[in-house]
Amino acid sequence: MVLTAVSHDSRRDDAELPESRLGKIQFTYNENMSLVMGSKQITLYITQTCPWAARARIALREVNVPFTEHDIDLRNKPQWYLSDVNPAGLVPAIAYGGPNVPPDQPSSESIKLRESLLIVEWVADEFPKSNLLPESPLNRYRARLIIDVVATKLVTALNALVFRDGTSEDLIKSIELVQKELVPSAKYALSDQFTIADAASAPFISRVILFLKNDLGVSTEPGQSKGLYDLITQDAKFSRFWSYAQAILERPSVKDVINEVRVPIRYDSLWLIIKSRNC
Repeated sequence: MVLTAVSHDSRRDDAELPESRLGKIQFTYNENMSLVMGSKQITLYITQTCPWAARARIALREVNVPFTEHDIDLRNKPQWYLSDVNPAGLVPAIAYGGPNVPPDQPSSESIKLRESLLIVEWVADEFPKSNLLPESPLNRYRARLIIDVVATKLVTALNALVFRDGTSEDLIKSIELVQKELVPSAKYALSDQFTIADAASAPFISRVILFLKNDLGVSTEPGQSKGLYDLITQDAKFSRFWSYAQAILERPSVKDVINEVRVPIRYDSLWLIIKSRNC
């Protein structure tokens, strides 16, 4: 597979902010694929640092199929994207099937998919040999519960701490809630098998670690977030969460999507802007 993309580094929720100091990038991604998809092409629309888009990017890498990845500038959304791909103007989105056309000329014959979690589950259903979808109904329930706790509790607490007036205590409580749902002896959330629970949660689990490690936070004193990082990584109370986070960060699909240097730099620039507004 040859995957190409042009990035205008942006997030789904910062359209009003000035252009990132990272500017525009171009890259080509090459990987040998083991599964041939026939004529059903996949074009995935993303932004490089968007955690919601990262869900779909990780899932597609897990199923080992060829796809094209195209970056959308959410601060300057192309009209073709709004009219022909996703009227909501958000990422991720997928154009599935139809003829092979340039990403910025999506065919009306392709099926358009949107919403990150729905895309992750569609990938798992479409490519069952990947085992992304847990086999039993009970484990599928558990996977969706973990996804929900991460999205509603952990993400809320992390965003509040980093960007608003959240507290360390709330973040710790949310981590405890996530840890409570993780199977104690497993490598990943449910077992040693990487599933939808992991693909959907990885972008946010990784951000907890990267944000705290790099001491980011509007409502924290210098060194406070780093102190939380030391607590989570060293206190036996959080050993299950930390072992899970380590497994997530070492997963090839996650490492390929979550840039441990780029993400903190991108959010550090955003954090400095917000911090200055609050002075």
